[in-house]
Amino acid sequence: MQFNKLIVIFLGLSSQIYGETIHNVIIIGGGPAAYSAAVCTANGKLTPLVIEGSSPGGQPLKAGDIKNWPGMPNINGAELVGNIQEHAKKLGAQIIEDTVTRVDFKQKPYVVYTKKEKFLAHTIIIATGSEPVKLNCPGEKKYFGKGIIVCAQCDGYLFENQPVVIVGGGYSALRELGLMLKHTQQIMLINPDKALSGPQFLINYANDPHVKVLHNTSVKQVIGDGERVTAIEVVDKETNVTQKINANGILIGLGWRPNGTLFKGQLTFNDKGEILVTNNVFTKELGIFAAGDVASSTKHQLFIAAGRGYEAGMAAEKYLVEQGLI
Repeated sequence: MQFNKLIVIFLGLSSQIYGETIHNVIIIGGGPAAYSAAVCTANGKLTPLVIEGSSPGGQPLKAGDIKNWPGMPNINGAELVGNIQEHAKKLGAQIIEDTVTRVDFKQKPYVVYTKKEKFLAHTIIIATGSEPVKLNCPGEKKYFGKGIIVCAQCDGYLFENQPVVIVGGGYSALRELGLMLKHTQQIMLINPDKALSGPQFLINYANDPHVKVLHNTSVKQVIGDGERVTAIEVVDKETNVTQKINANGILIGLGWRPNGTLFKGQLTFNDKGEILVTNNVFTKELGIFAAGDVASSTKHQLFIAAGRGYEAGMAAEKYLVEQGLI
């Protein structure tokens, strides 16, 4: 069948205008929220386009074994997110490895520019996730996922009754401290500042007799045996005295940095740098949704990110129907 390029033709799967394909849904991201959104929209025969970015798989690739995914007592993070991705592919999602460099949400259809080409879409789902604030010290990269963790609820079980160091002195670190106390009573809290900060009920965790606190201290390096973390070297900021602390686990509790910079000036953000959403996934722009750790509704849990991604997919399909685009 020949199409007149001067006419917009809606096909249900996609449409064309002046010879350019307009995708029903473009999903930006490559983690559990993105792939779950792809499963939802592909199941609805919307043929979503997923632009994975430079780090497909997201945080689960670094998580090791996961024990809190409903129905699966134990599954490797890479395997789990790979299963979701494969599910989306089997349903008809198109997944490409490319990096989004710019977006234009001021015109419709929306425009997404990557390193390789330009794409048009009626709806966009942003699921670019977040990154933990890093120590930026020797040994961190080598032992990430090999003793270095960022989530006590996800990985605290790995260190039952073992010595653990938690780095941070604010809300994130203190919250993780409370969770880690359920697994071990051998905890050293390394606080980069002179005093702890956060609500008093969280600060109270640091008063537990099984917790030792070093204030005004920074991490110099992570030490390991080549396979796993064995210790951490820290330095007192005032005296410049260093000490080595033996530990089987290091939890980085310095907070999270949402990967939403690309959308600054296009959407509204909160003071944490998260895309501001209402009803879990709706941004201020009709037809643009955000899910997972980049959105203000985040809880930094894999299964919540996946659920929000699926919810964003449902919202996108409903929008397309209401606008008469499918």
